[in-house]
Amino acid sequence: MTIIGIGSSIAASALAQRDMENQLDVLSRQLGSGQKAAIYSDLRSQAGLSVGLDRQLSAIAGYDDTNATVSTTLGIENMARSQIGDVASSVQGAAAQPAAFTLRSNGQTSLQANAAAQLDQVLGLLNTQVGDNYLFSGSALNQPSVDSTDRSRRACRAPRP
Repeated sequence: MTIIGIGSSIAASALAQRDMENQLDVLSRQLGSGQKAAIYSDLRSQAGLSVGLDRQLSAIAGYDDTNATVSTTLGIENMARSQIGDVASSVQGAAAQPAAFTLRSNGQTSLQANAAAQLDQVLGLLNTQVGDNYLFSGSALNQPSVDSTDRSRRACRAPRP
């Protein structure tokens, strides 16, 4: 039978306590920071997995940003198209009114004045922008889709060489 002195059991207990304090420090740091390790080398064999997962998370975040941008753009585009349809219905309804063809003092009928205002609205909708891009410009995103009626009128009135 071997007799162990009291000093060796105290030393073992002190060593175990120090290990538990170190483990508590590590776990507290992990809990506070939300990270398992401060540097990749602390992860040992899981470092490669962590790098791969970080890359996938970045790609997913990029896809989420693109999805949000596309969803916003499509929502605004659908709203503009819906409003253009509403304008078309309004003009058709106004054309069916008998008073639509009565001349006003300015030489236009109420239908003509209404149609001009509705045309301005449609051209404005066709020049809808999201950010710096015009929605209905095709591949020329940085240019308006159509000209304004004011500019077209000025061009028609300009003397030709």
